[in-house]
Order: sequence, then C-alpha cells, then structure tokens
Amino acid sequence: FGIYKCGFCGNEFKANTYDINRGNTRSCGCYQKRRTSKSNKIHGLCSTRLYTIWSKLKDRVLNPKDKQYNDYGGRGITICEEWLDIQNFYDWAMKNEYSDELSIDRIDNDGNYCPENCRWTTSTIQNRNQRKRRDNTSGYKGVCYNKETGRYRARIDVNKKQIYLGQFLTAVEGAIAYNNYIIENNLEGFILNEIPTECL
Repeated sequence: FGIYKCGFCGNEFKANTYDINRGNTRSCGCYQKRRTSKSNKIHGLCSTRLYTIWSKLKDRVLNPKDKQYNDYGGRGITICEEWLDIQNFYDWAMKNEYSDELSIDRIDNDGNYCPENCRWTTSTIQNRNQRKRRDNTSGYKGVCYNKETGRYRARIDVNKKQIYLGQFLTAVEGAIAYNNYIIENNLEGFILNEIPTECL
C-alpha cells in the first residue's frame, strides 16, 4: 500500500500499489461518485430496482470478474447494443408489463438479453426455464441414469413438488415422457427437450 494524490480532486488517499500500477484504482473514489451523480442527473434511475437489474445483467454477461460470468458471458450470452443504454432498457420494461414482483427472464435460455428474447415473469416460471444441470449425463432435462436398475429415470419438479414419471430403457424415452407431461398438463414456462426426429 502507499499514499497517492488523486488526479481528479487533489486529495491524498491510501491504495494498493498493484491496483494503482494496473490502473484498477484511478482516484480516491470521487471519480466514480462523480460519474454516478452525472448519470443519475441524466436519467434519474440509479436508485431504482430496474437499474439494479440492468446493472447486474450487464455484469454477468460483460464482466469476466463477476461470479456468474461463466454461466452467462462465458458461454456466449450477451446484451444487445440497444440495452447498453439504461433509458432504452427502462422504456422497454415499462412497455412490457414490468412490476416489482417480477424478474427478467430469457425465453430461450441460450439466447441473449434483448427485447425479442426477454420477458417479465414470476420466480416460479423463471425457475422452470432453466437449462439442464451440468452433471446431467443423459443429454435431456428431467432424465438421469439409474445405476441400480440400468434404466433412465424421468421426473419433473412442479411447484416445489417432485413428480416421478417412470423408468425407461433409453434416455430418449424418458425425455419424451417429460415432454408429454408438460404438454398434457399445459405447464407454463418449462423448456421441452429436443427429441431427434427419427425417435418420434
């Protein structure tokens, strides 16, 4: 650590020498406050819930240091150029049924943050719209291999209740059972498994 003179206001401040040399720290803190204040004067949104949502989604797709980056930006998901301006994001939200009880959700879980692929939903619907788990080796959501029986087990979680759909000889059969349950019960928000045409 060392004592440095702020190039923006002239005040002295204590900072990590490494951060100074790398350019990570450029002021005593007044620069960021000045930028935030200026930004807030322009759009007046910095203290709103929408600004927080916008800021966090930008970080997870654009900032490699963000703890969620690997699940978003790290796998190719980004934000459209239009939404880099908070005012545009705010205008879209207001025209698309935003409320403080809802969260932003990507319709295509592998798609980008943009008007065509986003909506405001409840946490229940959002939880349903998730890609398959990383440790899933079956290749299909809701289907896992049961070593004890040598078969594939299918199940689905609905309103915090786990529903058993049966055991099948192949993963595809389990995936079809998963899809059929969603369709037959008209469940909103769930992603259907993509089944190879030759298996239908």
